[in-house]
Amino acid sequence: MRAPLLAAIPLTLAAAIAQAQTLPEAMQHALEVHPEVQAGVNARMSADYAVKAAQGGYLPRVDVLAGYGREGTDSPTTRAASGEDRYNTLNRGEASVRLQQMIFDGFATQNEVARQQSTANSRAYSLWAPPKVLP
Repeated sequence: MRAPLLAAIPLTLAAAIAQAQTLPEAMQHALEVHPEVQAGVNARMSADYAVKAAQGGYLPRVDVLAGYGREGTDSPTTRAASGEDRYNTLNRGEASVRLQQMIFDGFATQNEVARQQSTANSRAYSLWAPPKVLP
């Protein structure tokens, strides 16, 4: 007699938990876990980051380059400098820092920002669009 009673307790608790959600809570949960809704939200977030990347065209750019290596030579210049008539191994090193600021690029950056912003707006509006009904 106790075994059926103990088996019914988890089912009763599960039914009570399932009925504890209100309609707005259930809708919010459905929006949070529905794969198509999540794909739309992620597409919008991706478009927002693309807008930020396009706006990066207005920022200055810093390039730092460095190189180090060994090279061998057997030229008259190195033979005269070293005083020996043989193949010489030389170490070379170089470094540079370059700062660039875009002044005018033919409106390319401005148009790219506008294009990416339009894509982001389109994806935002598609999230608010009513669902497609099949005939």
